[in-house]
Amino acid sequence: MTAENAEATIAKPPVKPATDSLNGADILQQAPKIETPTSNDAKLTQMPDFATANIYSSVFDASPNRNPNLETINRLLPGAPGSDMMRQFANVTDARAASQLNQQKDRVDPTKDFALGNDNAALLKSRKEVIELAASRGLDLNAFSDNMRKLEQRAQSGETNSAEVKATYDNVARLLRNEGNNQLGKPEMNRLAGQIMKQAGNPSEIFQGNYNTCSVASTEVRTYARTPGAAAKLVADVAERGFFRSPLDGTRVDVDRKPHGQSLAPEHDKIRTHASEIFQVTAANLHWTDKGKQYTQIEPRQDGGYLDQPNGPQRNPSDNGERLVDKKTGKPVDGGDEHFPSITDDGYAKIVSRITGKPETHVAIQRKEALDGPAPSVLQPRNEQHFEQMLAQLKKQGKLPIMAGVNTNYEPFKGDGAVASTAANAVTDEEGPHQVLIRDYIPAKDGKPARILMDNTWSRSVDRLNPNIDPTPGADGRIPQGAALTVRQMWTAMGDWPETKKK
Repeated sequence: MTAENAEATIAKPPVKPATDSLNGADILQQAPKIETPTSNDAKLTQMPDFATANIYSSVFDASPNRNPNLETINRLLPGAPGSDMMRQFANVTDARAASQLNQQKDRVDPTKDFALGNDNAALLKSRKEVIELAASRGLDLNAFSDNMRKLEQRAQSGETNSAEVKATYDNVARLLRNEGNNQLGKPEMNRLAGQIMKQAGNPSEIFQGNYNTCSVASTEVRTYARTPGAAAKLVADVAERGFFRSPLDGTRVDVDRKPHGQSLAPEHDKIRTHASEIFQVTAANLHWTDKGKQYTQIEPRQDGGYLDQPNGPQRNPSDNGERLVDKKTGKPVDGGDEHFPSITDDGYAKIVSRITGKPETHVAIQRKEALDGPAPSVLQPRNEQHFEQMLAQLKKQGKLPIMAGVNTNYEPFKGDGAVASTAANAVTDEEGPHQVLIRDYIPAKDGKPARILMDNTWSRSVDRLNPNIDPTPGADGRIPQGAALTVRQMWTAMGDWPETKKK
């Protein structure tokens, strides 16, 4: 369910570009002689200002010694000299690029300030390699390394482990070595690498955006939290090959790896990233592929939008591009009424197992009366006390976080829907089911009630992760923003589903 759906239940100077022209021949004559390719700071200060690594990469796409496009470059720069002079220019830009790379690497020491230290030689090697690759591809090393440190801190705390950290680095490195393919270029590979590292460092940065994908978005948060290496592998596999093959049973899911809709927008709170689009669409199809259905993401209204009935009124005039179709016919299932992945409660364990390659059960918890059918893989507490006992046991066994279904007609979700509202294209104006992630459970202590830390993929603003905020509702009935929930508040929100259960 989107935040927009939940909100519906409540009262509702440009810079002028430079015009100076540059003569290619004059500029290139400033290059040093080819017999002096090495550089030092004095030489670098004499280079033309435009001779930067970024511009060099955009024009030459590598070393001109093996660049097939010199004729094209000469056409773009009338009067430019031949390939020898171009190679001299390459030496200038290569020297500057090398200098910039060394400066970036000097700013990030892979042996300092990383929580897992340097005793693990294999991890240290992967850490060094991914930092060097990120620097060579021009990524923001400050942000990139900061996310690496956050990931290692999570491993140190026990939410994940060093093997998963190494696997994350190795799969991100795959993307940073990739020159692109016929659907994704080098810039897209770089962007995906940065997004994976950010989400691995802080899984709370994962959002469903304006899509009805809370089920698989919560699955994504759980996967990045516990097994970030598996999440990184899924995204890297799809980006490189266009499909994901489960390490568990060989199930193959083909995915349109191009970014669509929000995935093209700058990263921001509530905006779903390209990496998350790939993960969520793949995860949904790991559920549906056995059932002859396929969940896809297309450009909004590309096919005219869904119809409830042939030639009937449109169900969703503000189409967001979500589709659940018959794999054989390509036609919408259930008369076109499915604008969401529609994962069954018992389907989460299979999705997670197929992603991680390890059989997993009890990845979700739900009140029995709220289930959409038999769900042996879902924990089903009998009452509030049993619910708390289960959470305490899960924490003791190291099996948190766990997914949970809630009803957005209850607080805090009813009010949080307004706080998190986006430009989501609501499928219905009803309150209804929504999937969240219980990240942690804090037992009662010193007169304070037990607390549940909860991640909501609508927005960071509606996460419930702060146990230091008093959860007592105000006069308006709202639970203070950011406050971790009491067991009773969470238990209440998990009950009394509407007749038609949707995700």
